[in-house]
Amino acid sequence: MDNEIEFYAGDTASFTAVLTDLDGKVFDLKGYTKAILTIKKKKGVSTIVLQITGEIQSPESEGTILFEFTPADTAKTPRKYVYDIRVTNEVDVYTTVDDNCEILQPVNEDSLITPPE
Repeated sequence: MDNEIEFYAGDTASFTAVLTDLDGKVFDLKGYTKAILTIKKKKGVSTIVLQITGEIQSPESEGTILFEFTPADTAKTPRKYVYDIRVTNEVDVYTTVDDNCEILQPVNEDSLITPPE
């Protein structure tokens, strides 16, 4: 399954992840308290490019997490990165998604877009 995500550098962005287990069944998030998305340049490096805490959506049994990014969050060098999503219930930790994340170069590179008067 393709779980690659992409967004433009410096933009507001959001996406919803629906987690499944290895058998393709929805991952029940009941009792889970935290979902963390971590982006790095590549696997095996310690430097974190971006880390976002997601909001577990109700009902938890549907395995859905909302991740929201601010322009400051996404103001990174455009390139391909790797990411994963880990969930915890303060006892167990599961890595549920592991794929590529691409931060795209926008055509308009203004640091602030001001609407016309």
